[in-house]
Amino acid sequence: MQGRTPYLRSMQVRRPSLHRDSYGPVTVAQSGQVTFLRPAVLGDELVARATERGRFGRNGIYDVTVSRTDGVVIAEFRGQRRQTQT
Repeated sequence: MQGRTPYLRSMQVRRPSLHRDSYGPVTVAQSGQVTFLRPAVLGDELVARATERGRFGRNGIYDVTVSRTDGVVIAEFRGQRRQTQT
């Protein structure tokens, strides 16, 4: 995906994230941390690769690596999610 100014502006978070994950139950973001390693510029094509690191009870930990198509890593993200009670 190429970054464009209107698209980048549209990515502002306006409400909390609430969705069903691939396991079915409603899930909310519990925490997240982004480490920016290098700048990206308009026109860069970015690829995000996510890995589930662990799932225990109603919790989960995920790592996401964002890189340019030439393989240069731009950012690293670690997030935790929590399933709501069903």
